[in-house]
Amino acid sequence: MIFLKNDYDMEPINKEKIDDVISDMIFDDDYDDDSKIPYEIPKEVRKITTQAYDKSVADIVRMMEDKDIRLNPEYQRNYVWDNKKASMLIESIILNVPIPVIYVSQEEDDSWVVIDGLQRLNSLKRFFAGKFKLSGLEILSDLNKCDINSLNPKALRMLKNGLLRVIMITHDSNEEIKYDVFMRLNTGSVHLTEQELRNCLYRGNLNKSLKDMVKNESWQQLLGLKEPHKRMMDCEIVLRFLAIWKNWNAEENSLAGYKGRMKAYLNLFMSENKDASKQVLDEWRSLFDETVDKVSKVYGLNAFRRKNLDGTFERTINRAIIDVLMLSSTQHTLEELLSKKEQLNESFLYYTNDFLEFKNSIKIGTSDTKVITYRLGKWCDEVERILAGQ
Repeated sequence: MIFLKNDYDMEPINKEKIDDVISDMIFDDDYDDDSKIPYEIPKEVRKITTQAYDKSVADIVRMMEDKDIRLNPEYQRNYVWDNKKASMLIESIILNVPIPVIYVSQEEDDSWVVIDGLQRLNSLKRFFAGKFKLSGLEILSDLNKCDINSLNPKALRMLKNGLLRVIMITHDSNEEIKYDVFMRLNTGSVHLTEQELRNCLYRGNLNKSLKDMVKNESWQQLLGLKEPHKRMMDCEIVLRFLAIWKNWNAEENSLAGYKGRMKAYLNLFMSENKDASKQVLDEWRSLFDETVDKVSKVYGLNAFRRKNLDGTFERTINRAIIDVLMLSSTQHTLEELLSKKEQLNESFLYYTNDFLEFKNSIKIGTSDTKVITYRLGKWCDEVERILAGQ
């Protein structure tokens, strides 16, 4: 069997497979709808620069060994081709069958991060490291059971000299356009989530800190998790909290720089803060831990699920509820909130069930600028009113 273009990472999306992986975090707000909102990038910054390279397999393997090409080990652990599929890739290269283009992002240090083609490169790396023997080959069947050390000289030479086309998007390209391009190129059998892609593109101190923050046990309990989420969806929610908290103007009830697209907003925040100092990140970590503690003690471990009037909780998590409870809790001490715990919970039950405008703001068009500023401002004001004894 020879691999042709569409046999590699270009398989159609298997929605059921994706849902199985993320079924432990299901959301009932329509945050994903913000992709429908027109988003105009100014002409003067619309820039995407690419460079194409034809690299020999030997060069590619050397670059991976030297870490000039980064394979993002988080994904390697979870999604690896089996040896038969990897063997067919090796056979195709030896037979000089064209291999689909590999797309990479250029880092500021000139290293490359693989965005599309991870399984192909990982298979080559594993074979050259002697991790498996060829199997299941139909045309070059005499190479079955061969590893890198037992390939005949001709086959080894053909493999090493085989050419792979690599297209690199340079680091000076517009961040939002680059992100959008990579989302379109994200065609693997297991698609990267938006936060996994951010993890590729915005590597740095903030990225590492987010992975550390989600280890907070109370946070995991609030999200219904037993460990950090494999697809980094918990990291995205922490990132969302930090972006909202950092840019919220309580006096004007406005979210600085927000234009109705949460995905773009989180991309920009992560890009601008990816190299934040240890001091800043330590402060953010303390704020996050304290806020999680307040929410869990005041609103309970089901706080992120909408409570029904009969006392039961929805199975789904609501990111809009996370927004309002986390932000409002940053504005007061734990003691202040606990002193009015009963009133806060009673009021929030009313807001999310009987106050139609607020109820809609956590369910419909949740990323719209007016909607998000309305619900944040409305609940923050309500908490202020309750704590003031009014």
